[in-house]
Amino acid sequence: MRTLNISEDTADTLFIDLLNEHLELILSTNTSFIHGDDFNSSMRISKAISILMQQLKTDAEHKQWLMHTLHPLQDAYISHEYELNAIQDAYTSSEY
Repeated sequence: MRTLNISEDTADTLFIDLLNEHLELILSTNTSFIHGDDFNSSMRISKAISILMQQLKTDAEHKQWLMHTLHPLQDAYISHEYELNAIQDAYTSSEY
């Protein structure tokens, strides 16, 4: 069996890429419904990913990542959840 030897920096880079990909999936706005429990879980997971990123990046890199990656994804996810709830509330109130 062959083994793959990679440096610590390469492993960190691969892990960061994996976290970013999963963050995009977790905070996806490509949904027509977000359950309240799912919303809360997604926000907690994004916070956990932020803590991991803080350990993997320098302070300056982490701040840049927050500004350019995490916060825009969270903002879009929160806005999407708000819009979905407004649509659901309008639909529910029109039934009565």
